[in-house]
Amino acid sequence: MATLSEVHQYPVTGKVYARLEGSEGVDSDPAPPGQEERPIAVISFDAIHADWFGTSQESFFAFDGLEERVGDYWNGMFEGGWLDSPDDPYAPVPALHVEVSLRPDDPWIAQTLDARDQWVELKLGPSGEHAVDVFRGLFDLDPGVAWISDRPRPVHPQLATQLSTAFDMDSWPAASDKDLKGVFDTLPPIEQLISFDVGQGTATCLARACRCILCRDALDLGDHSTVAYGKPSWSYAHLSRCIEEACESGLPVCYFDLGCGVYRNARTRPRAIRFCNCLNPPVILSHWDTDHWAGAYRDRRFLASRWVAPRQSIGPTHTKFASKILQSGGSILIVPDHSRSVSWSGHCELVTLQRATGSGRNDSGLFMQVWNRCEDKNWLLTGDADYQHIPNLPCESAAIAVPHHGASKCVGKKSLPRPSDTAESRLLYSFGPGNEHGRNGVSHPRRAAVDAHVNAGWKSPGWNSGTPGDAVAHGTTLATAQHPCNHLGWAAAGWDREPTQPGRLMRCLNVKTPPQT
Repeated sequence: MATLSEVHQYPVTGKVYARLEGSEGVDSDPAPPGQEERPIAVISFDAIHADWFGTSQESFFAFDGLEERVGDYWNGMFEGGWLDSPDDPYAPVPALHVEVSLRPDDPWIAQTLDARDQWVELKLGPSGEHAVDVFRGLFDLDPGVAWISDRPRPVHPQLATQLSTAFDMDSWPAASDKDLKGVFDTLPPIEQLISFDVGQGTATCLARACRCILCRDALDLGDHSTVAYGKPSWSYAHLSRCIEEACESGLPVCYFDLGCGVYRNARTRPRAIRFCNCLNPPVILSHWDTDHWAGAYRDRRFLASRWVAPRQSIGPTHTKFASKILQSGGSILIVPDHSRSVSWSGHCELVTLQRATGSGRNDSGLFMQVWNRCEDKNWLLTGDADYQHIPNLPCESAAIAVPHHGASKCVGKKSLPRPSDTAESRLLYSFGPGNEHGRNGVSHPRRAAVDAHVNAGWKSPGWNSGTPGDAVAHGTTLATAQHPCNHLGWAAAGWDREPTQPGRLMRCLNVKTPPQT
């Protein structure tokens, strides 16, 4: 039985059924300095072996009666548990991640992107026209190598229906407005925006300043207010008897994505990843890309958390993850396609969650805005959605979590928010040191994205346009990593404090179950 964090032993060749997972390097950016050709593009798929799916008549995934079994399973799990089958039927699914390396002008790319949400058939062999890397788990550091010659072909409509029945979220109930409003019974003060160093992925939180959660009073920590890019200047000695109930940089109120480096970029994540769950914070999942939720497999306590996620096209790997959350005692609130924005109000802060308006998984995800009515400032958390797909985009922001790790071309750069007229404005880049996409030359952050933000007023002294991320950024720009191999801990922002030097990854002192490392 294979789980997401393990590497299964199914072969990397043969016929597979797949859905488009993502693409990198398919645009027309010029070659980096010193490189004559543009980088190799990569198209990735979430796939399942054709020989495995539907072959056993005794399997949960046997075609006969599949729709009824799947519907009963998800309805039961979303209602609190499927009593007829305590085992997770999705755990043994041998999902594959398939990366095809191509020239950026290869016509293969346009055809594949046009079939974005369709199930296609790929034939992987020991030889062929295009190189293929096959990952047999989220953290597979030794992918198999195969080749492909034929372009993706749509699977038979009847088979496509069976695959969609097994691995879509059509049978998952949508959350009501009341359910979504209930994510926060009360909204605690939000004083910090923290982007964690998780490698090539995204994990961000909204946090309150450190307080004793035994007596609910603020600790006497001196000047412990929010800082940017680093840890507060107080020491653990100040925590007194409440040390086991407090965290180094504050208490997360809500996580916006909980990802880490996966597949080719699994090596970019820090050795250990753990997050604070002292206040049992919910996790808002901006969209279903694996690098935005895989951190829950490094710190498995969060599998039992409350998750809020958009309804999107997904594949076997994502369905396995959702099943694991529900099997672990967690819950998932699914935001419908055309839902209205949801808002939560606190003493000074107003938090708004809304769907982006684009197509594809990145640009149709959730984004979050935090408005501080006392300071008249806002923070913008974008996920992977480009600015042009964010409705009611503010003219300026005090802090922005940059879209797509700095890979977005920022098509809507004319309306890209400028920094607020304050010294504390911060632009937060989350990327893994030495990250790679495909077999040659594509990495984040991209030059186009950095230049677009600089043109909007976000200064990044220390970075040059040709190779952004190769130095520690200063000014209004902060990052979680430095190429080629340095981890910087976190990048953080507050409403009214100057930045300090980089700190280390937030450490939770209230860990009862050690996270996986």
